[in-house]
Amino acid sequence: MDTNTLTNYFKPILYNFHDREAIIYRTGFRTLRISYLDLYDSAYRMANMYQHKGLKKGAAIVIWAPNSPEWVAALLACSLTGVIAVPLDIQVQPEFVQHIASETGAVAGIKSKYMSIESDILWWDTEDIPHLIRQTPPIFKEPEIHGDDILEIVYTSGTTAAPKGVILTNRNIVANIASLSEVLTYDKEWRFLSILPLSHMFEQTVGLFVPLFYGCSITYLKTRKSAAIMQALRDEGITCIITVPLMLQKLRERILSEVSAQDKEKIFQHMLDLAKKLPNWMRKFLFHSIHKKFGGKLHIFAVGGAPLDTVVEDFWNSIGMKVLQGYGLTETSPIVTCNSLLDPRPNTVGRVLPGQEIKLSEEGEIFVKGDNVSPGYYKRPDLYDQYFVDGWYRSGDVGEMDTEGFLRIKGRTKNMILTASGMNVYPEDIEAELNRIPGVKDSCVLGLEEGDQIIIHAVLLPENSDINAKKIIELANADLADHQKIQAFSVWERPDFPRTTTMKIQRRYVMKALCEKQVEGDEEAKVSSVSGPLLEIIRSVSKAPISEIKSEATLGLDLHIDSLSRVELASIIEEKLGVELDESHVTDKTTIAELEDLISSQKKVAGSKFKHWPLSPWAITARRLIQSALLRPLVRYYIKLRIMGKEKFSRLNHPFLLIANHASHLDAMVLALALPWKVRRRIMVAAAADVFEEWDSRNASLKEKLIRKSATALALLGLNIFPFQRYAGIKKSLEYAGLSMDKGWSIMIFPEGKLSHDGTVKEFKSGVGLLVKEMNVPVVPAKILGLYEIMDHRFKWPQKKGEVIVRFGDPISFPPDFTYDEITRRLEYEVRFL
Repeated sequence: MDTNTLTNYFKPILYNFHDREAIIYRTGFRTLRISYLDLYDSAYRMANMYQHKGLKKGAAIVIWAPNSPEWVAALLACSLTGVIAVPLDIQVQPEFVQHIASETGAVAGIKSKYMSIESDILWWDTEDIPHLIRQTPPIFKEPEIHGDDILEIVYTSGTTAAPKGVILTNRNIVANIASLSEVLTYDKEWRFLSILPLSHMFEQTVGLFVPLFYGCSITYLKTRKSAAIMQALRDEGITCIITVPLMLQKLRERILSEVSAQDKEKIFQHMLDLAKKLPNWMRKFLFHSIHKKFGGKLHIFAVGGAPLDTVVEDFWNSIGMKVLQGYGLTETSPIVTCNSLLDPRPNTVGRVLPGQEIKLSEEGEIFVKGDNVSPGYYKRPDLYDQYFVDGWYRSGDVGEMDTEGFLRIKGRTKNMILTASGMNVYPEDIEAELNRIPGVKDSCVLGLEEGDQIIIHAVLLPENSDINAKKIIELANADLADHQKIQAFSVWERPDFPRTTTMKIQRRYVMKALCEKQVEGDEEAKVSSVSGPLLEIIRSVSKAPISEIKSEATLGLDLHIDSLSRVELASIIEEKLGVELDESHVTDKTTIAELEDLISSQKKVAGSKFKHWPLSPWAITARRLIQSALLRPLVRYYIKLRIMGKEKFSRLNHPFLLIANHASHLDAMVLALALPWKVRRRIMVAAAADVFEEWDSRNASLKEKLIRKSATALALLGLNIFPFQRYAGIKKSLEYAGLSMDKGWSIMIFPEGKLSHDGTVKEFKSGVGLLVKEMNVPVVPAKILGLYEIMDHRFKWPQKKGEVIVRFGDPISFPPDFTYDEITRRLEYEVRFL
C-alpha cells in the first residue's frame, strides 16, 4: 500500500473519528450536520457514480462550485478513483471553464445549479448530488493509486490568455499535510469556519485536510455576507478561521469605527497599550466585549495569501487573538513556512516546514525544494526551465531570513518597480505605509510608463469622498526612502478594487483602468456606479430585455418580479455584491434607482420579532395541559371528529411539513388535535404575520389591547403559532422556520394564504414550493372537511355542531429537479383530491 496517496493517508483517520461532526453546512435556511462516516460514505457513493458514468483513473473532472459537503466528497472521490480534480474559482467566466475543460480533456464537471454554462461534457449540480448518490451504493472498483499519480490540476490564472495549470500529485499534497500537521497541532475540539474557496490550495490544505487529520469540524456557508459569518461564529462556537489579511483589516476597521462612535478612542488605545504587557488570557478578559461579538470561542486566525500589515497583526494579538502567518504557493501544495502556536514570531511568516528546504538568491528571491513541490505545469513544458532550476522551484517572491530561521516576505519580483536610478522598489512596502494613514481604506502602487521612465503611481481607495489625497501622499512620502517616494496618484471611486476570491488586488485591472485614462484631470480615476453588476442581476431574475431595465422601472409593475423572485433577488445581491439586504425593504413598487440607493446605504436588517419561549420545555408541558383542559373539550362540544390516515405518522420522524386547506379559523386547532400527541408536541403553526401586526395596532383601546394580547399569548402557548410573512420579509420567516426544523420541530402551514370564502380549495401560493424546496423535508398533505359549515370565515365562534373529517395523505418527498412552481402545483393537487 502506497502511503503517499491521499486516500490511504485519510482512510484510518476518517474511520477513527467516524461519529464526530466533520462538516456543518449552513444553507441560509437549514443547518446540515455531516459526520466523518457520512462524509466518507458520500465519497464512496460519488466514486461509484464516477465509474458508472465512465470516469476512469486519469480522466479529469472540473469542480466549479461554492464550498459545500458535496465539493469535499467530490474531491475525496477523485482520490479514491484516480480521477483528476480540476478545481476552478467560482468567479471565473464560463468561457474560461470551457477552455480549461477542453485543455484538460475533462469528461465531466460539478457546478452549482445557479451557474450556467454551455458545454458538451456531463455536468452534475451540487444541489442534486445528495439525491443522486442516495440511489447509488457505496461500492466501486478501487484502482491502484500511486503517490506520483496526479490528484489535481490547479489553475493560477483566471483568463484564457495564458492559464497555468499546476500539476499536484498525491505525494505533493500528502507531503504538505504531513509536514504541516507537525507544526500546526490542532485540537480535535476546534471548530473551523471556511470562508475562502476550496479551489485555492491554502483553504484546501490548512482549512480542510489538516482539520480532518485531527478530527475537527468545518463549517461552510452558502453565503459569505457578514451577517451570516457573525451568526455562524456565535451558533457554531467557531475557534479558528483561515483567512486573508484584508478580512482582518476590515474587521479591525469596524471595531475602531464602533469605538470612535462611542468617543472612546483614548481609552481604547490605553487598553491596547496595557494589553501588550499582559498574558494572553488577561487580554481576552480585558477585551471580553469584542470576543463576545465573535462568539466567545474564536481565538486563532491562520493568515496567508498576501502580506499582512504589522499594525493589523499587532492589533489582533493585543486583544487576545492569535494571528498565525504562513507563506506558500500553489506550486508547493501550498505551505512552505508557517508560525506555530507554541513559538509564533509576529511580523514573520514563520519557519520552513519539516521535509522542505528554502534558499535565498543574491537578490533575495526564495527558492523551494521538497516532496511538496509540483512536477510542473500541465501541457506547458516551455515553462519548466523558467520556474524550476536543479530541482528548486523559483517562487518569484523576495524575502529575508533572520538568524533563528524566521522568514519575512518583502514583495513579488513581478510587482517590483525598477526606477530610472536603478533602484528596486517593492509596491507592498509603499502600500503598507499608505494604509496606515487615516482615511485610506486600501491602496495599490504601480509602475507607470511616462515617456522613457517608470514612475511610482499610487491609487488610493478612500474611506469617504472628502479625502485629501494630496495630503495623504505628502504624509506617506515623509516616511518613505527617496527611491520609494510616490510621484503620481489617483483616487479609485468604485466601492473596492477588483480582487480575487482570496482578496488579492488584481493589479492588471487597476493598471488597465489607468492606461485607458479613466482619469479626471491628473488625479482622480473615475469609474461606473453599482448599476453595472446590478443590471446583470436584475436581468437574470426578471428575464426582461436590457432596454426595459431603467432606473425608473419598478420591480413589480414594470419588471414583473413577484414576492418569490424578490427573495431570490435579495439573495443574489448579497452573494454577488456582498451587501446584507433584507428583502422586506424591497417591494413591488421599488424602483431600480431606489434599489441602488438601498444597496449603497447597506440598510441594517430589522430585528426578528419571533418568540422563542413557546419552544421551551415548560411551554410544551403547559401546551399539553391547555389542549387537554381547554381546547379539546371545546372542540368535542361542537365537533364530532373523524380521523383518517393517522397511521401515516407511525414511521415519520420530525421534522416535516404538514399542509392543509384553509376554510375556518378553527383549522389549526382541529388539525393539531387530530395528530397523535408525540407528533403534536413538536408541531409549530405558521400564521399570517400581517394578522399579528394588525392585532398589535397602537390605535386600539386599552381593553381591546389586553384582549388581543391575551388571545395572542393563548395562541402562542396553546397552538405554538408563529408569524409567517405572506408578502415582504419572507426570507426572515424562512430562516426562522429552518432554525426551528434544525431543532426537530415540524411546521403546519396553510398554502392558500387566506381563508376560503366558499369552503373549496383555492390556488396555493408559490411560497409553499419555496418552503418545501429550501427546507428539504417530507410533506404530509391533509384535508379538512365539514368545518366550514360549522364556522366559516365570517365568524370567530362555532355557529352549530357537526361532524368534521380530517384526512392525512402519504408523506411526499420531492427530487431536487422540481421547481418551486411544480412543487406548489403538485401539493395543491394532492390536497384538492385527497
